[in-house]
Amino acid sequence: MAFCAPAAAMDDLLREFLTETNENLAVLDTQLVEFEQNPNDVPRLYGIFRLVHTIKGTCGFLGLPRLESLAHALENVLGKFREGTLPVTPQAVSLILESFDGIKRLLAALEQTQREPGGDDEALIQRLDVLVNVHSSSLSEEAREGVRDVERIEGLSDETYPLSPANSPVAGQSIRVNVEVLENLMTTIGELVLTRNQLLQLLRGQEESIFVAPLNRLNQIATQLQDNVMKTRLQPIGNAWAKLPRLVRDLSVELGKKMEVQLLGADTGLDRQVLELIKDPLMHMVRNAADHGFEMSEQRRAAGKPETGTITLNAFHRGGHIVIEVSDDGQGLVLDKIRAKALEKGLASAADLENMSTAQIQQFIFRPGFSTAAQITGVSGRGVGMDVVKTNIEKIGGAISFFSEEGKGTRFTLTLPLTLAIVPALIVESEGQRYAIPQISVAELVRVSSHHGQPIEEIGGAPVWRLRGRLLPLVYLNRVLQSDDGKNPDTVYIVVMQSGSSLFGVVVDKVHDTEEIVVKPISTMLRQLNIYSGNTLLG
Repeated sequence: MAFCAPAAAMDDLLREFLTETNENLAVLDTQLVEFEQNPNDVPRLYGIFRLVHTIKGTCGFLGLPRLESLAHALENVLGKFREGTLPVTPQAVSLILESFDGIKRLLAALEQTQREPGGDDEALIQRLDVLVNVHSSSLSEEAREGVRDVERIEGLSDETYPLSPANSPVAGQSIRVNVEVLENLMTTIGELVLTRNQLLQLLRGQEESIFVAPLNRLNQIATQLQDNVMKTRLQPIGNAWAKLPRLVRDLSVELGKKMEVQLLGADTGLDRQVLELIKDPLMHMVRNAADHGFEMSEQRRAAGKPETGTITLNAFHRGGHIVIEVSDDGQGLVLDKIRAKALEKGLASAADLENMSTAQIQQFIFRPGFSTAAQITGVSGRGVGMDVVKTNIEKIGGAISFFSEEGKGTRFTLTLPLTLAIVPALIVESEGQRYAIPQISVAELVRVSSHHGQPIEEIGGAPVWRLRGRLLPLVYLNRVLQSDDGKNPDTVYIVVMQSGSSLFGVVVDKVHDTEEIVVKPISTMLRQLNIYSGNTLLG
């Protein structure tokens, strides 16, 4: 008897299939690249084969013939790997990765229209079939027997490798929750934090109150609830790195350079909103390292380096922030190229460059349209690069700095907030109005009095202050906000802020307490005021 699933149930099945298949494909990219580097890793090959088999089987169940045909052709190639009758070559792996991309495109169309797009993938399937047929007898019987021996020794079987990670006992301890539900929950927690702040502010104005004990308890519960909800939004940063091994492998083939990627701290948790916003900057930095950073194999050998260049990504928590380091052991930033480009673009004169330090010259890479590439390639050279990375990182309240040594390599350091929803901030006052400065940017606070101590000076019309012998450029907040009343108070405060490797001071009238604030987007009427990143309600 034929069974027809109701439309709503079918939608749920399709949504589950799309979610799980996309997750599996992200795993497959990484697993296949690692298998290519170690073709004797038979357990990994079995894992890849079973995931592709799962995709094929589910396509048949849901009635998706185009996807099923492509997955079936893929399964044939992987089956030949498994039998030991097909050598693991870069060409074969590239074709399999191309097929994964084809499946991703079909899934994207399926997600938009809820039906499989028309057409077929005969050209791609034929290339996969040719690969299977041409190489089916290219391995010796001895090599095939070697693979079979490994299978027997390891005890590999279909039972050893389940159809999907979803069948594991660990998967039974978790459930899928719509992101919108988490976003609404986070918004509600934000309102609760605001109310808590208001109550605590009222309590501070009273010497004795019967509400002290219950409000302190409420404060503890709200903080604990906030932490728990934050954990539901946290995702391992490895999710943002999933595409990088495949990217580096493809760039290695395209550029003819030997390179690999090393991922450390992949389990470090990061808010999903921040995670989404840093994926593209990270990918761009890795592409830059591959194209600009690494020398060709002959040059690396001549310099006494290993032939294979290494890009290392390392993530860890430090001081309430997430720190991501992207480093490579390439040629570093070549100062002569940067100087020549800066002169060519009129960014500085020869005299200016003579007086600049190495670090100041290196900062030109963050200028819009700046690129030292000799020619435009499919990888880089268009000058749309590090300036966009820097802008995107700073837009979410982060900071980027770097250290480069010519001939040794470069290390970029990204410092990011744990979340964008609730932000620890320093409350300051200028001309009677209060403003919040994200604590991630604050290095230290200084109180300056006109009667004693080091006074504020002017050099070339610009205000500066000597901080431990170093000239600190100053910005008066009231002047920036165009609310200067012309008065010069006896005592002011300097909020020393860090932007990348640079320090500057913001002069304010008063400094209040630190407070966790819920950042609200700026009203559409005030969007043109780009000095504000948002607004909030204080306690």
